[in-house]
Amino acid sequence: DDEFDKWGYFGMLPDEIIQYIFQYLDLVSLAKAAQSCSLLLKHAYDPLLYSGIDLQSHWNTVDDVALEGLQSHCESLRHLNLSWTGGGGQITESALCSFLEECGSELLTLRLSCCRYIGETTLTTIARVCTKLEELDLQSCLHLEEEALLL
Repeated sequence: DDEFDKWGYFGMLPDEIIQYIFQYLDLVSLAKAAQSCSLLLKHAYDPLLYSGIDLQSHWNTVDDVALEGLQSHCESLRHLNLSWTGGGGQITESALCSFLEECGSELLTLRLSCCRYIGETTLTTIARVCTKLEELDLQSCLHLEEEALLL
C-alpha cells in the first residue's frame, strides 16, 4: 500500500512493463517523464532507451547543451541521426566531437547530412572512435574539404 501511495499505479507495475511503455516515447516525452517523479526518472534514463536517437525533427532546437545532456545516457547508442541540425550555429564541431568521444564507440549508423559544423576534426574523431560504423551519411556537408575525405 505504501508503494501505491508513493507512486500511484506506476509503482505497482513491474520495471519491464514501464520500460516497454517508455520505448515508444520520443526524447521530449522521456525528458518530461523524467521530470515528473524519481521512479520515472530512473526508467527514462535507462541507456537501452537511447540505442537509437533521431534528432533530425528537432533540427532547430538541438544545441551543444542538448548533446552534452544526452552524453550520460548514450552508452548503448547504435544509431544517431543529426541531419539538418545546428544550421544556425547551435552545434559546434567541438561539442559533436566530445559527444562522439563519449558515445560513439558502439555506433553502427551516423547520419550527418546537411550539417554545417562538420569538418576535418569531426572526420578524424569518427575514424578514431566509431570503429564499428557501418553507415556514414555526409550528404550535402558543404564545408568539408576534399582532402578531409581522404583520411
